[in-house]
Amino acid sequence: MFERPSGPAAPLGLLLVVVVGAALAWQAVLLDRLEGDQAAAIRTGRQDELRNLLPLLRRRADPTGLAEEFLHSCLGYLKPGTPAAFRRFERMVRGTYGQDLLLGLWDGPGEGRMVANLGFTSHETWVLIRALNHQYFKENNYWRYSEEATAHLASLTAGISVLRPVHNLATLLEVRFRGRPGLLLLALVTDPARRMNQSLANALTNGQAAPPAPLPVVKARVAMFLPREQYQSRRNMVRAWRSHALARTLPLAAGPVGRLEEWLPLAPGLRSRLKRHLAVRLQGAEVLGETGVVFLQPDGLPGWVMVHRREFPPVLRLARSPGAAGLWVLVAAGLLALVGVRCFRPDWWAFGITWKFLFLVLVIGLVPGLGLAWVSWARSGLEADFRETGQFRACEGQLESLEQSVFQKVQESLAVAKQFVRRKIWLGPLPPRAAIASMVWEANSRNGTVLQGSGTFEIATLYIMGKELAAPLMFNGAPPQEVANLLRQAHLPPRPGFMRRPPVRPPKASAAERTAPFINGLIRFLARSYQMEAASTAGPTGVAKEDLQGGVVFDLLSVLAGKSQLLRIGIQPDRILPFRLLYEVTWALMHIVRDQQRRAIRLFLVILGREQIQTRTFLQLVYERGLHRKDFPECLLMSVLMQRAALVIPEWWDVFPGGIALLRQAMNEQGVQRMVLPRPEGGRVLAMARPLRGMDHVAVSLRRQPEDDPPDPAAFASRLARAYPFLVAVLAVLFFQRFFLRPVRELQRGVETITGGDFEVRLPVVTDDEIGQLCQSFNRMAEGVKEKEFLRRFLSDLAMEAVDDGQATRATRLSGTVLMSDIRKFTTISEEHGPEEVVEMLNAYLTLMEEVIERNGGTIEKFIGDAIMAVFLPLHGRDSPERRAARTGLEMMRALGRFNRDRHKRGKFTIAIGVGIATGELLMGMLGRHDGRRDFTVTGPTVNRAAAMEKVTKQTHHTKLVVCPVTAANLGVGWAVVPLAGPAESPTAFEIGLG
Repeated sequence: MFERPSGPAAPLGLLLVVVVGAALAWQAVLLDRLEGDQAAAIRTGRQDELRNLLPLLRRRADPTGLAEEFLHSCLGYLKPGTPAAFRRFERMVRGTYGQDLLLGLWDGPGEGRMVANLGFTSHETWVLIRALNHQYFKENNYWRYSEEATAHLASLTAGISVLRPVHNLATLLEVRFRGRPGLLLLALVTDPARRMNQSLANALTNGQAAPPAPLPVVKARVAMFLPREQYQSRRNMVRAWRSHALARTLPLAAGPVGRLEEWLPLAPGLRSRLKRHLAVRLQGAEVLGETGVVFLQPDGLPGWVMVHRREFPPVLRLARSPGAAGLWVLVAAGLLALVGVRCFRPDWWAFGITWKFLFLVLVIGLVPGLGLAWVSWARSGLEADFRETGQFRACEGQLESLEQSVFQKVQESLAVAKQFVRRKIWLGPLPPRAAIASMVWEANSRNGTVLQGSGTFEIATLYIMGKELAAPLMFNGAPPQEVANLLRQAHLPPRPGFMRRPPVRPPKASAAERTAPFINGLIRFLARSYQMEAASTAGPTGVAKEDLQGGVVFDLLSVLAGKSQLLRIGIQPDRILPFRLLYEVTWALMHIVRDQQRRAIRLFLVILGREQIQTRTFLQLVYERGLHRKDFPECLLMSVLMQRAALVIPEWWDVFPGGIALLRQAMNEQGVQRMVLPRPEGGRVLAMARPLRGMDHVAVSLRRQPEDDPPDPAAFASRLARAYPFLVAVLAVLFFQRFFLRPVRELQRGVETITGGDFEVRLPVVTDDEIGQLCQSFNRMAEGVKEKEFLRRFLSDLAMEAVDDGQATRATRLSGTVLMSDIRKFTTISEEHGPEEVVEMLNAYLTLMEEVIERNGGTIEKFIGDAIMAVFLPLHGRDSPERRAARTGLEMMRALGRFNRDRHKRGKFTIAIGVGIATGELLMGMLGRHDGRRDFTVTGPTVNRAAAMEKVTKQTHHTKLVVCPVTAANLGVGWAVVPLAGPAESPTAFEIGLG
């Protein structure tokens, strides 16, 4: 039995509970503080995420930007090309901007079939369908026949040129139509959508006409004029804000500030905060709980506000969660129960050693395990921020790659220009004009710089000034006349039937021709600065007049181009420099040719095609990286030089209509914009938009979550860290079982085997530690038990009980019954038969009689030769010793009969026995020297009387079973007892009958 522990155990257990409880409480407080800081950081990050959406809201607050994004969003509804799609588009547009708009819709391939006409005249529809068909057939190199369509459309739009050689399939322009300002939309809707049309592909053909390409399947043609008063109307702007078309990019709610409760469902706390912000601020963001809002009060709509509402996932604080509280309570209760059980009720601690060890491992690793679990959980909560940061970093890397590619292309173009102006031919007499033009064309064509159909080249214009020239020479990058004629005849497709030859009109001056007077003035100023002009013969008055004209030209150029640019061009030769003149931005390179005396003899001013270089480079990147063949826009670019019809590469208005809005706003605000936009189908879109450094383009890089998220290399380590405490516990238990518990279990099985009577079991000794020593001790114990068990066979059960009960040193007087049995004529049998046969018979006989005696609760005290002495003592729940001894005698007689019959069948001799039984006091004790030979024996008058009763059996004639009078008196009823006469004729013995 377990004993109650001593006094110091309970205070020690209480101290353990206090220490562990304090550690857990400290950990809970620390976790709560850390999670509080993390929650504050998450809230700040969410506010920044909402605040980054303000540029898009500002774009939508602009009526023109709102109309542009709305119309591009509505074009996606026309992709099926069905009557229902046309009706839906018409319903969306007219339901938002009212009836006072002009709309024409055509479907079908070829020249198209008009589906709807709202307000256009027959002449206007004739011009518009020709313009749209020009846009369509331009897909197959019909850009050469664009003069008629361009001229007719310009007559409707107050002279504004709408069509461009390199174009988008959806074009939106601010024009004047019928004398009214507004927006003109010309669009082709194809299925599948075309991201890069043929006109853009033609720009990469290195000056050769591209072969005809299959025309796209046009589902719809759209021509629409939206008057300015309609898209600037407050009512129509609110309708556009609330439309489902804009919700594809960013859903908005709009309404009066005074009735915020009616149209914006928010929690009371967040609504009150929003009202406080609206009272003092025009824009901002606020987050409360899992809900955040970003708002903007448009300048043109006083008293109104635009609000975007976003639901965030809840911030789980592990230390304050119900599960964590339950865990703390459970752990504390477990510790208290453990200490209480160990200190006050140790009997409850009686379970397997494996479970004890596992419990101790868990308790020891509880505090670090919980801390590690929290770290892993906190990391999983921040994984979204890590992925978002990584995606924005990938966007920035993509934009930097675009900048690097353009920079490399600029260096190549600069190398071409430098190689051209550094030819040795320029040291001699100036070649003829035609030869110089051919050299310029050769340089352009060899470098593959021609933009097909644009009429401009990377070496756009070349100016040459020398002492032998009275005025600068100008050469453009176009091919010579004979080369141009050959290009026009190559791959020339047939003219469409509806196209007529355009009327002869005076040619329109090119940009180079418009700026030629100013560039000539700049050339003269630079030549005069380097003393390359011939000496003047006009006299003092003429020289003064020339100086005055030079000063006027310098002042005029300073106003047009900027004094700093003029000075940089003049003092930094052989360097490419940005140059702006008449709102056109380009790159300029000045080179001075000097003779052997280092005198300036010739001046070159090379104007590079800045726009063409960048556009062509971006087109190459789009084709090489397959950005136009993906299922979602990865990158969009837009030129800032084309304010009216900006070229967007590639086109994704059907999938992500907000891309143009992001590009426009990045161009307007000139900063880096990072936005996280929701997706209607779930997930998010990460957008980074900014102007490309040193270039005339803005770009937006887009990533989807979770589709574009890279695999997390630390995900496996994070999951492993979460399971770390359990793995440690399992490994510790397995290690404990393998090296400690398995030998103990083998020892336990060995003990059980020995207890079952198998003394041959031994344990292998495989180590030299305590476990190995324990196995050696067990083996020695097993050997000793085996020897003692062998010797135990020579001791009676009474002797063993006396030894086991500690009674070996004192005698005991008990009342019991003694049974004596002897074989008749054993001496004669021993003489007549061999010893082996006699011993075999004795062993079989004694074994049979032993079973009978033990079955009736008797104990064989000793074998005396062929005689048996058995003792029957009172036993609880059993019959009296007299009855059990008498029953044993009768069963011995029956067993002897079976024994003799079996031997007779085998041809062996038979035996006869006599059994005597006496009842009385018995004296039991250990006899012999204390430190020498000793023997346990049962003696006394009763033993002698039993021996006498056995001798009397020689006189009986029935059962050979004789009992003393005391035994006969205690047998009770049901026994046949026959008295035998003694010497004094009184019965001193009784024979047990068979009845």
